Amino acid sequence: MLICAGTPIRATGNGWMRYRDDYARFRAIIQGRKSIFLTGDIHENAFLPPAGETKMFEVVSSGAFVTKYYLTGERENFGILEYTPASTDIKLFDKRGLEMHNVIDNATFMHREIR
Repeated sequence: MLICAGTPIRATGNGWMRYRDDYARFRAIIQGRKSIFLTGDIHENAFLPPAGETKMFEVVSSGAFVTKYYLTGERENFGILEYTPASTDIKLFDKRGLEMHNVIDNATFMHREIR
């Protein structure tokens, strides 16, 4: 299952974790399902493997061309997700190039870090 939202869950204190009741309802809906949660909003990249009893990867990439934040500098983050029945390939880039590369085996839902 692929889920997309603008607010991250675990990547920052500003995410869904502030809304415990909504988060609990969301977890009940996805419980036991293999899920990839795509999100942004924190102006950096992150790849978070499943935590606890969840089967949900969280992939964060935001700020494809953000130049308005003086203190954080120019961000040129983006991500590419390539799905095949066998695997899901996730590449996260910043302005220097490839930052993170992970591959999820769709049968076992285990991942391996390439970079």
